Amino acid sequence: MMKKLSNYAKAVLFLIIAIILIVFVVKLSSIKLSESKQSVNNIIVLEKLRAAAKLVIWEQDFVINNVAEKEKKYFNLDFLTFQEKVITSARGRIGFHIDLADTINTKFVVKKDLIEIHASLELTYITIDNSTINQIREASIDPSIKIDKEEIVKNLNELALREHLKPAILQAKAANLSEQEENLERLTNRKVKIYITQYPTIDGALKKILNKG
Repeated sequence: MMKKLSNYAKAVLFLIIAIILIVFVVKLSSIKLSESKQSVNNIIVLEKLRAAAKLVIWEQDFVINNVAEKEKKYFNLDFLTFQEKVITSARGRIGFHIDLADTINTKFVVKKDLIEIHASLELTYITIDNSTINQIREASIDPSIKIDKEEIVKNLNELALREHLKPAILQAKAANLSEQEENLERLTNRKVKIYITQYPTIDGALKKILNKG
């Protein structure tokens, strides 16, 4: 009788252990499946973000005023100094973006309910509205002094960039990015936070627009 009870207890113990093992395996499989599903979802979300490519961060208008002067002095005498001046004014626009498809300068930190985007701010464009260009020449009585007005117009983009890049970046730094974040949240169904890690430099921006030209 005692032997039968002992065998029965062993059977019950083995059954309990088997149930525990089955529950453990099921839970482990469930966790792995959940992690796998989350991983796939993360990949899909990142693909959606990268497909969005260039995201506009900031755009603004500006006015450029440039004064070009040329002077010639004869015999180092002040009363024999002649000067010509060309005053140029125009309206323009500058814009910046972050490139979500840039695998070098854009990094994503994906969490369960949040996606952090760490990206460099890039110059998208700088343009001059040619219809607003106005030039006034203050001519010299010396005909040998001549300023090329067309050359000034040709270089207006560069002149505007040197004058307005830094002020525009300051505006971009102070900008609220909630609209851009909300657009990406609708795309990914997750909370999104954008962090700007770097800003354009004069040299880099000049190289970009000169290469385009």
